Amino acid sequence: MLTIPPCFQDREVKDSYSFGVVATNYLSEIQLFGTATVNIRIRDINDEVPVLGQENYSEDIDEITPVGTTILTVTASDGDMSGVSSRDHLNYTTVINFHCRHQIRT
Repeated sequence: MLTIPPCFQDREVKDSYSFGVVATNYLSEIQLFGTATVNIRIRDINDEVPVLGQENYSEDIDEITPVGTTILTVTASDGDMSGVSSRDHLNYTTVINFHCRHQIRT
């Protein structure tokens, strides 16, 4: 019987384990034994929170900055995505929608 040790519960630390097992028969003067290799792969679950590159982002821009100009880049990483491009699997959403008012001056 193999019980789950605590180290098996964090795939981000180690994602696989391999060890040998020996069964020995002591029923006679001749010891008989068999061996096996056990391979355990830890499947990932989505248990890591994405972490943003910074806690706060700030940028000053001129009022004449052209529409569509990139003013800053926000980055994040996710421990569940080792070996996977976070760029392809993380979704960024703004919490505030910017509503601009256009005024016509005559």
